[in-house]
Amino acid sequence: MESGEWFSGQNVRPKRINLKPLHMKSTSILPENRWRSGSMDSSSGRTNSIDISDPLKVMDWNLSTFENKEEVATENVAEELLSQDSDSTCEFDITKKISSVPEPLPRKKSLSSGSSSDELTDTSGRPIPRPRFKTNGIPMLRTPSSFLTKRIIHLNRGSSSPNEDEDASGTGLPSYAEAMEMERNSKNSLNGNNQRRESDQANDNIALALEIFPISRDIESKNSNEIETTTVVEELPVERQQTVAERMKIYSQSLEDSSTTERKKKIEKEHDGVTVEVISKSPDNEIKHSHSAPFLKPERKYTQGAKTEEKGPVRKRIDTVFGQVSKYRNFKAVPLHKKFHIENLRTISTTCPSESELIQGNPERVAVPLSTPGGKLAIFEISKPGRQPDGVIPALVHGAKIMDFNWDPFNDARLAVGTDSGRIYIWTIPSTGLIEQTNEPDYSIYAHAEKIFFTRFHPLAKDVLASGSFDLTIRIWDLETKEAKIVIQLEPSQIQIFSFAWSPSGSKFVTACKDGKVRLYEPRDETLVLFEAQGPAGVRGGRVIWVLDGRFIVVAGFDRSSERQLHMYSSNDLTKVFTTSLDVSPAILVPFYDEDSSLLLLSGRGDSTIFSFDVVEEPPSLCKLSDHRCTGAHQGISFLKKIACDVRSVEFAKGLRLTESAVEPWSFTVPRVKNEFFQDDIFPPTKCLWEFTMTSSEWFAGQNLKPKLVSLKPSNMKSVGEVSFSSNATVSIHIKTSAVDKIGMLFTDKAHPDHQKAKEAAYQLENAIKQKNDS
Repeated sequence: MESGEWFSGQNVRPKRINLKPLHMKSTSILPENRWRSGSMDSSSGRTNSIDISDPLKVMDWNLSTFENKEEVATENVAEELLSQDSDSTCEFDITKKISSVPEPLPRKKSLSSGSSSDELTDTSGRPIPRPRFKTNGIPMLRTPSSFLTKRIIHLNRGSSSPNEDEDASGTGLPSYAEAMEMERNSKNSLNGNNQRRESDQANDNIALALEIFPISRDIESKNSNEIETTTVVEELPVERQQTVAERMKIYSQSLEDSSTTERKKKIEKEHDGVTVEVISKSPDNEIKHSHSAPFLKPERKYTQGAKTEEKGPVRKRIDTVFGQVSKYRNFKAVPLHKKFHIENLRTISTTCPSESELIQGNPERVAVPLSTPGGKLAIFEISKPGRQPDGVIPALVHGAKIMDFNWDPFNDARLAVGTDSGRIYIWTIPSTGLIEQTNEPDYSIYAHAEKIFFTRFHPLAKDVLASGSFDLTIRIWDLETKEAKIVIQLEPSQIQIFSFAWSPSGSKFVTACKDGKVRLYEPRDETLVLFEAQGPAGVRGGRVIWVLDGRFIVVAGFDRSSERQLHMYSSNDLTKVFTTSLDVSPAILVPFYDEDSSLLLLSGRGDSTIFSFDVVEEPPSLCKLSDHRCTGAHQGISFLKKIACDVRSVEFAKGLRLTESAVEPWSFTVPRVKNEFFQDDIFPPTKCLWEFTMTSSEWFAGQNLKPKLVSLKPSNMKSVGEVSFSSNATVSIHIKTSAVDKIGMLFTDKAHPDHQKAKEAAYQLENAIKQKNDS
């Protein structure tokens, strides 16, 4: 309509149009008031159309369609039943019954009160089993409850069929004898004696009938060989299978029966040399539940004269059961309080070579490289923790990139630094610490023509320094004369040295190179390689360290798949004795070995985990201990000398952990109950490695002096051994006093009923005390 028509109040509906193209035929949509519905006839293939405007025609069409569909579905079920195997127990010819029914069968209510559904019956009133399908898709006949009730009634009366002229096979169920046999088989299958045959569909029908309705059971007469059948109507209880705990309880009770042992001995005496099988039938050992088989051991056969050796319980070694037991298995690694941290560190370098460490410390100072230009090395005092002031950080300026640096083990103020210019700088830090940046070292040595790999002080000799470079040389310097006394020329395959380590005695050193070889040198005797062995296959880097007083060498490296590994070699000939893998990570593991505890600690740059191993000579040589995780990743950890440990808190190691902006002191302790005493088993006499044992000239002359051993026990502390001895003496005096008091009481109170017994006990105590004091 137009706008004027709408404003005038008209309401006109839109017209309907047909979207059907002219060249297409319509199946369901026809012109208005002429809609028709069609269905396909399965027999003729034609479409039957009706006019839905007439309600009576629509009703007649629905009824005829339903009857046709029901008849077709019934014929399909009959065809599937006929296609079953020839040995099927169902012999009822359902096709004849269905074909003889001209119209829908009348409904008959079930005889069973528990049935909630109606069932089909034929003209004679006999129920017809309704078809159904199992979950596995195999068709079978549904047995109506009314049909089963009728069948059970005739069974109880002694008849084999509801109708005398009919055979039992026509009912779709087996005979009475077969039903009883199926019941016994199904019951035995619950005990595990027989396996249920799933292919037999009649067993399912019988099992369903026997579970719901009462049946007649056979009672066998023991006085005669004939079996008398008596009708006993009872309800079968639903028996459950025993649990493992119940069967084990029955088994333990059967073992505790004392009468079994006596019966065995009696039979062994009566039958000399004859094998007799002993079976206990005491009431205590009878199995109450016959439907389940408990876990009973088979009866053994006993023979007279056969002696069995009685062996005691074999005790296994605790290390074979739980692994290697270490006193450090429960050690703790925790950072100290925040007031001991050195914080607000800025511009820390993270680009140092992989052969170098980003932090080196001693009990007084810690050195950290900076990323600012000029090759700066910051020095912080341990005695001045806290937040560092903003501004310029006091540092040592070298004018070239720092490659490696190392503190003098005998002088906490002396530092050697190697740069990529080939020079070695020797610095002495003032006792008050650095106040400002400085570029004036004590002296510098033009050591190599190429950049330097490492700088390492000798562990026992004073003023002895080793350095390695890209110029394929390892030089051992006498800093007293500033000369290279020993020069070792390397092969071209040793172009890059990953790690260098002096032996504990200082007479040898070992290297790990990029070519994957581990080489052992004795520099004062000859400059050639003493022994050579294959090391880790990876080329990412590695570290070497001496363990077990220099008898073994541990190499930390990678395999070809970047998995971090530890290899252990004998220092005599570099034969590999043990290998273990840790994890997959690109960080190079830096090891630290504590000789007193024989503990190996490892961690890498960028890691947040500290690995720990107990090192022993017997395999497995590296016993894994618990790992310790830190809060956040670190750039490195530098462990201090043994003299820096606090023995009062049972601290066997101490380290400085470098993070992105702080230096955190970490404490490694062993929890002990009596920590107020000196733990002499944790702190044995240790090597005095903070004092030199020989001079540089003595070492170059060929002398080998061992370091002296010192005790870390404070003068005002008692050791655990001393306290244990004194406590035993105190207990002995107390026992002796108690014994004397008892004897005095005995002589004063002779009327006591236990006078004589107490007197003997007192004399025994006194004699025991005397024997202990004499020993």
